Amino acid sequence: MKAYCPGNISCIFRPYRGDSPATTGSLGMGITVCCGLTASVQKGHGIYADGKKVAFPTVQSVLNHLGVTQAKVDLHAEVPFGCGFGMSGAAALATAYAANAFFGLKKKSLELAMVAHVSEVEQKTGLGDVSGQYLGGILMKLKKGDPLAVERIPIRNRVIYYRIFGPIATKEVITGNKLDLIDKAGKRALAKLQAEKKPTLEKILAFSYDFAMESKLLSSTRLHNCIEEVRRRGGQASMIMLGESMMSTIPFGGSQKATITRRGIHLL
Repeated sequence: MKAYCPGNISCIFRPYRGDSPATTGSLGMGITVCCGLTASVQKGHGIYADGKKVAFPTVQSVLNHLGVTQAKVDLHAEVPFGCGFGMSGAAALATAYAANAFFGLKKKSLELAMVAHVSEVEQKTGLGDVSGQYLGGILMKLKKGDPLAVERIPIRNRVIYYRIFGPIATKEVITGNKLDLIDKAGKRALAKLQAEKKPTLEKILAFSYDFAMESKLLSSTRLHNCIEEVRRRGGQASMIMLGESMMSTIPFGGSQKATITRRGIHLL
């Protein structure tokens, strides 16, 4: 059984801790894009990424929560892990859906999404990607304690351009001493976004750029130079959270195009 999960680009985020992994997450906004991950589940043992056996604690956590002990999971990601596209969350969510269908577990979709989210939190690989990947679209999260609660931003039929330079370890950021600075910058950026009566992709990326600069997450010189070049040409661009990657409203050197999708996780 196979499931496909889209990627999720985080533009702004504010981590928060709840009483449990199920009530821990992040506020912010993100964009769901058509460069994601396919998970295939069958009877057997082991987790494989592009044919190579790997240790993947987040995916193993999903199987453990579902009570699955004899599964072989094959993962194929369309973009690299650790570069800001939520591939860990995609792997968790796609595995949950595929395992549920293959083993006839009869879990509801919301329950599967929460299993994926909890596994991400437990393994410190993410705090907020699963909500976007579950629902699809351009989404804001404004409610603490309910990590799957979102508000849609009605922007349709758009593409975004991106370039990946390298990975950033999410665990080092969401458990580090930058959290207070990130929270303050995220609060200001979200306030600007909420004040917009008619948000556009251009405005979203402008607010994301402000957040990246104020939080000091944008520290890569090559990434910063590329973003500034796009802005000089009249486009809007920002860092993709959390990766040494960038997104833009216009094409630029070395960029690839990704379609924004309103379709979330689904079986193939």
